[in-house]
Parts: sequence; structure tokens; C-alpha cells
Amino acid sequence: MFHDFEQGLENLRSWMMDTIETNLQKSLSINTLNSNELRAHQQSIIV
Repeated sequence: MFHDFEQGLENLRSWMMDTIETNLQKSLSINTLNSNELRAHQQSIIV
């Protein structure tokens, strides 16, 4: 019984880590995209 609980906890932890990592990567790539667009926009104003 306790072993099942531990196993479930381990599964939950690895699932959470995967989810957090995926979300972080998504938001990082969105931020990168936004800053790239912003830079291009600023350059077009300067030119």
C-alpha cells in the first residue's frame, strides 16, 4: 500500500516537472519572439 503511494508520488513529481519545464520553455520562446519583434519594430522606427 505504502509502496503504491510512493510510486504515485514519484509519477506526480516527474509529471509536474515535465509540465513546468514545458511551460517555461513556451513562455521563454514567446518572450524571445516578442523581444525580437520589438527590436525589429524599433529599428524600423529609427531607420
